[in-house]
Amino acid sequence: MMALFICIDSVRYKEYLPLFISGKAIGIVLMLGFSFFSNHNDLSITANTSLIRGMTFIILDLFSLALILLIKKDVDVTSAETSNKLIQTEPETEET
Repeated sequence: MMALFICIDSVRYKEYLPLFISGKAIGIVLMLGFSFFSNHNDLSITANTSLIRGMTFIILDLFSLALILLIKKDVDVTSAETSNKLIQTEPETEET
């Protein structure tokens, strides 16, 4: 759900980008650790299904993380441009 809201209005929800990025990174590390330490020695259907499901989650999380990092870069550039415009358009006060 968080990815949907960030994609719809990234400037409005830019405060949540670091939280989302850290959550995705933690999820990827935990899934890789689980895949590495889980017992996949047997060739049963359930072990193969579990391995495929885990790899699917890892791939989707990596794709989501890459997408959010691109959005964060775009939001940072947009925020910098907006702040530069605000600085340039401030009226100068005349002292008499």
